[in-house]
Amino acid sequence: MLPALAAASPEAVIRDCSKDEQLDGTYSNADLRYARDHLPSDLEEYSSCREVIGAAIGGSGDGEKDTAAAAASSGKASQSENTARAGDRAALGEMAKENSDPGSIAVGGDEVSPGSDGLLDAASASNGMPVPLILALVGLALLTLAGTFVALRSRIPLLARISLPSRVRFPRFRR
Repeated sequence: MLPALAAASPEAVIRDCSKDEQLDGTYSNADLRYARDHLPSDLEEYSSCREVIGAAIGGSGDGEKDTAAAAASSGKASQSENTARAGDRAALGEMAKENSDPGSIAVGGDEVSPGSDGLLDAASASNGMPVPLILALVGLALLTLAGTFVALRSRIPLLARISLPSRVRFPRFRR
């Protein structure tokens, strides 16, 4: 045990905890306290290393005993936790057997079932686009086709033979 303590350092504590959030080596309380107080910000935020190191010292950062951290540092779950996990697995298995065919559910008065997206369904036509938007898109498409025709007319001789009206007359309204 003495060689492990001699080679230990706060950096080794941090490295050990960052691997699997467990302390596998033996470290002095001074190294543990220094490592706990100088944890990198990513380990501080995204791991339970502070609690694991605190449990190895003998308590969490506030000096009180933390049983969750103690369990995390040893890597073993308690008997009651294993019993609860087994109960959860059994309940999940029962729910999976009961709901092998999910069927459909009512949402807002309509029946919804998996796989029915209504893409080609006539019932989904009531949720279409507004008429002014459809007319605007059709007009834009016609304008694009006319512009393309005029632009290509100078490049393609066959299109140049098609005569266009020389002048468009708009009706005059009398006042």
